[in-house]
Formats: sequence, structure tokens, C-alpha cells
Amino acid sequence: MHRLPLGYVLVRDRKVKMPGDEDSDEEMTLEEKIEKERHELPSEGLIPVTLESFMKWKADRAERKQKEAEERMQQEILKATTKGGNKNFGGGVMSGKALFTFDPSLF
Repeated sequence: MHRLPLGYVLVRDRKVKMPGDEDSDEEMTLEEKIEKERHELPSEGLIPVTLESFMKWKADRAERKQKEAEERMQQEILKATTKGGNKNFGGGVMSGKALFTFDPSLF
């Protein structure tokens, strides 16, 4: 078994002064502080995570991200077409990534 140097205290065993308790001599360990704050979190009105609720959240999130990507692509295309240059070509030069996301069949 390894021994710590004399007087050394592990961070997890160190007592922590609470910010609002300057008057109090009571100190808490890190674990006690975490547990206290965890119990103070709101527990009402929360939705329990089940496989069904997780899959619904995941599908909604994927749909939202897809819409955001499409909007971003439309903005890039609009920005590229409003730049100077040949309007028939699209006005500017799209990056390879933008071109691939616009039409992957080109590659």
C-alpha cells in the first residue's frame, strides 16, 4: 500500500467551504457538496427517459438538424449566386464540401 506524504490531503477528502457560509465553521467534503446540490435540483415536471421517449427525441433532433443543414445550404447557394461573376454559373465558386452536400451524384 502506498502512503501519502505527511500532511497531504486528497482533493476528494478536502473540506470545502460553502460560498454562502462564511460565518459557519461547518465544512463539507466534495461528495457531500455534490449530493446536496443534486438533491436541490428540481425533480417535478421531468419526463422519465424510456426507450420510446429517447427514440422520439433522437428522431426529432435528427429532423431538426437536417432542416438546419438544408437552410444553411440554401443560404450558401444564395450567397454564392449573389456574388459577382457569371450568373449562369452560380456567381461564385462553391467549395468542394458545399458542392458535395448540394449534389453528391456529381462525385
